[in-house]
Amino acid sequence: MNQNRLKQLDGQVLFEILNTLKDPIWITEKSGNVLWVNRAAKNFFKRDDLIGKNVYEMERQGVFSPSITRLVVEKKQFISTAQITQNNESLLASGDFIPDKNGDIRYIVTHARPLSQVIKKSNELEKVESILELYKQQIRQLLIEQKQQANDFFLGKSKASQQLKTWAEKIANVDTTVLLTGETGVGKTAFAYHIHQLSIRSDKPFIHLDCSAIPDSLIESELFGYKKGAFTGASTKGKLGLIAAADQGTLFLDEIGDMPFHLQSKLLQFLQNKTYRMIGDNKVQQADVRILAATNANLKERVKEGTFRKDLFYRLNVLSIEIPPLRERKEDILPFSL
Repeated sequence: MNQNRLKQLDGQVLFEILNTLKDPIWITEKSGNVLWVNRAAKNFFKRDDLIGKNVYEMERQGVFSPSITRLVVEKKQFISTAQITQNNESLLASGDFIPDKNGDIRYIVTHARPLSQVIKKSNELEKVESILELYKQQIRQLLIEQKQQANDFFLGKSKASQQLKTWAEKIANVDTTVLLTGETGVGKTAFAYHIHQLSIRSDKPFIHLDCSAIPDSLIESELFGYKKGAFTGASTKGKLGLIAAADQGTLFLDEIGDMPFHLQSKLLQFLQNKTYRMIGDNKVQQADVRILAATNANLKERVKEGTFRKDLFYRLNVLSIEIPPLRERKEDILPFSL
């Protein structure tokens, strides 16, 4: 019944719904011509003449940079990145395209939100995190007690699963970087956690960062942290990064192939020296962290393409383990289904 009512909504009603949103919404053509913007976009840019303008020309004029529409057209995929306006305001902007019947770009829809608001929400989460820390300590103790049961993770009976089990036992206490490869869904995260559980760091934090799930503009502050007042909207108390949170423990960098190129040199420095700098701070920090990384991409090809640093690849690839998909270890299907 509700679905039938939704189908009856005409375009004008849908546009009115979009007009109720507090964040700017743009709908443009592939050519860059603006077809429609909501009231929030007009209010934010303080102009009523946006419809009919061309975003490529507006980018050249410095109204904003970069143009999300242009990036979506160039990459033909969802884009989320920082955008600077002519008033020097920072936005977290994202965009995606609506395809035509052939799968080509027909329209582009973009959304933006002041970066200060995004960071404010993040700061509110810090209060919740402080409460959760008490529970994390209790959970960590339970994990220590379960260390003897860690081998139960490997229920598979195939030769490949038994080899993985042997590898985990051998490398767990060899305190070096490990690169896990394999298709999406083969269990790289679980395997990384298993290595941590078998290691001497098992009573310390295991921190998981998915490099593909965080916008490029925020991943640096998440990883390295920032000092108070480092940028507009930053917490007045500053924020520790995940490297600091993982001190004495393990930091698992999932989908490492998606790490922004400009941050790869900072990660390389940390791998080489165990030192880093927080955003807005000249002081060198140290952290004793074991790095485990994973990817479903071919990093060698990305090195050739120039999107992944060659020196970082070799630093990560000290020990490399490929986890085969379940279709290549069919003997494991029955145990996993019990």
